[in-house]
Amino acid sequence: MTSDDVMLGLSGFCAQVIQQAIPMTGKKGNPPLVLSPKAFRRAQRRAAKRAKKRSAPAKQPRNRPVAPSHFGAKPMANATVRCYYEALRDPFAPTAIGCRTPDAHAFPTVCYHFKTTFTVTSSATGEVKCTILPSPCLSAISAYGSGTMAAPVDVQLSGGSPFAQNGPVRYLIDPTEMASKLSEYRVVAWGIRLLAKDTATNTKGKIYIATIPTTANAPSWNTLNTVTASGLGVVSEYCCGYDVGYSSNLPNLPSSKVYSMQDLLNGEIQVSGLPLTPAWHDFRGTTDRSVLTWNTGQVLADEGVFNNTTGLVNATAGGRKDVASLRGGMAIAIWASGLPASTNEFDIDIVYHLEGSPNISGTSGSTAGLIPSAQAVVIGSSSVVEEVVSKVRLAFPLIRHLTAKDSNHGGMMSYVQPALALAKGLSKMGVY
Repeated sequence: MTSDDVMLGLSGFCAQVIQQAIPMTGKKGNPPLVLSPKAFRRAQRRAAKRAKKRSAPAKQPRNRPVAPSHFGAKPMANATVRCYYEALRDPFAPTAIGCRTPDAHAFPTVCYHFKTTFTVTSSATGEVKCTILPSPCLSAISAYGSGTMAAPVDVQLSGGSPFAQNGPVRYLIDPTEMASKLSEYRVVAWGIRLLAKDTATNTKGKIYIATIPTTANAPSWNTLNTVTASGLGVVSEYCCGYDVGYSSNLPNLPSSKVYSMQDLLNGEIQVSGLPLTPAWHDFRGTTDRSVLTWNTGQVLADEGVFNNTTGLVNATAGGRKDVASLRGGMAIAIWASGLPASTNEFDIDIVYHLEGSPNISGTSGSTAGLIPSAQAVVIGSSSVVEEVVSKVRLAFPLIRHLTAKDSNHGGMMSYVQPALALAKGLSKMGVY
């Protein structure tokens, strides 16, 4: 070995030591120092531990139930909020039954839901023009072929009841039926779904669906039933802001979607109605205010309508709390073309979830159409339910212990006390 080989080896060793050295700086900003081999190995071990901690996965929070919702998989502890979001997402789902609006309304309410079907018949030209409205007392408008508003010859929707003087406009629940159960009400959630009825070989055409805002000055229920509108365009303009007879212009709306009628054979098309303004959450009255008699010549500030000796008179509205008010809602417009003439190509299922104050002077028993929605607590305090839940929570550690896969039943006595407390609490309340 020559001296050159020795110098080359020493230079390589020095370079390696310098590269692996960890600079150390004192409190007063001393220059970096080269560690001794022992200190270097100690520093390496610390650095390896720090790197291992950084690469380890983040500690996961303990498991808790996550409520499915349309707005993300975030836990929802409040059952009312969870049910409300489920109803907006899918008003036909069983989890939507009994939904309430989670607002600041402090008084207890009762819930009902109403479900029915519109049978749709195409016109002689193979078209369907209709709009579904967000009120069970003012539910749909359809185009007609001939005749007057009071007696149309060709009504494309069959279901519910037509207004006596405005046949193309239909309602599902009249104020008398609503008032027998509720003194005032509001629609929490609603929606429609389209179901194919014809065979695959005969089904043809396209269907356009668009959502549009409703107006704040829809005719009162009494006006629609007693005063004939001058045309379909007038009554539809007051309800949803466009002439239903011109539904062929729906493709121009930004919210419009088109489907082939063959798509309906593969599955239903569902559309949920959503609230558009805070006015949607206002309660509507169930008494027909347009026939109430008040002092002659007075204007009711709450209703905003004029009153004479025969009742409230206003050509376009029965007040903001009229039973058929559409304020703040959303209508669903439908136009189908290219269908076989005069055939029932599809049906429209519709559901309304209602919340309101019970009418203590109303009739007892069930009312046709209105189905009570099951609720854990309808009237009164929920303290009993909260007390039961607080006791049940004590049993959760026991349940987790017994269902754990690696449980060897050790430490069982530590869970006896919570179970006894649960049984004692339920026994006092008569639940167990």
